[in-house]
Amino acid sequence: MEDKDYLLLMEFARGSLTSEERQKVEERLLEEEELRETLSIIMEMENQSDMLNVPKFNLATGRSKLAEKMYEMEKVAESTELSKIVEQETNSRPIRMNRRWIAVAASFALLLMASIGGYLQYSQEEKLWNTIAVELGEKREVILEDGSKVVLNSGSKLKYPLAFNKGHREVYLEGEAFFDVESDSTRPFLVHTAHVVGRVLGTSFNIRAFGDEKTFKASLVSGRLNLEYGKEKPVILKPEEEYVLDIDKSSFEVRNFKAKEVCQWKDNVLLFSHKSVHEVFAELERWYGVEVIGARQFDRSMTINASFKNESVDQVMEGLAFVLDFEYEIEDGYVRIQKGTLEK
Repeated sequence: MEDKDYLLLMEFARGSLTSEERQKVEERLLEEEELRETLSIIMEMENQSDMLNVPKFNLATGRSKLAEKMYEMEKVAESTELSKIVEQETNSRPIRMNRRWIAVAASFALLLMASIGGYLQYSQEEKLWNTIAVELGEKREVILEDGSKVVLNSGSKLKYPLAFNKGHREVYLEGEAFFDVESDSTRPFLVHTAHVVGRVLGTSFNIRAFGDEKTFKASLVSGRLNLEYGKEKPVILKPEEEYVLDIDKSSFEVRNFKAKEVCQWKDNVLLFSHKSVHEVFAELERWYGVEVIGARQFDRSMTINASFKNESVDQVMEGLAFVLDFEYEIEDGYVRIQKGTLEK
């Protein structure tokens, strides 16, 4: 089996592949027995090592050592009792530790313990981080090591450690996510964004921090949320309070909000409440993974109030076209809109 297959199966076991990558691996698992056996071993090794904080494997520096180690382990299998049938005292059924198990176990151990700077250089201070990037038109739920749940919106990215340390829990967010954080009074939960850091002990809240937007929003559903922005005095939100930061002006306000409106996106509800036409089309691009052509012809002062649940981009565009009086066509991921009649 090639090195890239070991790495692919490790990412599969950790749940860090995209939906498309995961589907391809599942198709291979149905057809390839060796792949299934290898995954089973990796899953077992992963479960035994999930409390370790180790750096990621560097394939370029580890390839030769990996091959050497696998060769050495196979030689050991030939000359020791590991390759023989072992009778268990409590069970007369023979168990065989074959070469594949030894080779996979050896290679997995090497993949796990290899460092970025050099092969098998391990540091207790380093963490094994995972990054999940949600493609446009998709959403994804992540369950963290402490049981906290995160729902990621389209076009969002979450970086988190596979195991939190004893002092605190921290993640890094780009985009929008709804957090349902498990309570732990001894380990605060920190959400780092480009401009603001959120700190909680156990609560549920929504954060919107897309890099292409001029505002940052944090909306608290339950519990308490401490927000730190630059040198400003930290702001503590209460339930149904929302922190809105104007990034360009470096100013913020705290206001009340309706949780049903702000958090409906995670239940597949596309809600526009006094949104400008330009904001509406930008959200459609992210939500459905399409590109809208012709949005600039609308007046920025025009606002939309609408709600769509589990509807296709065609159904949403049909509703908007009726309200705004335009024609449109959808083809190959592009939505072309025009006031008046489109040339066919």
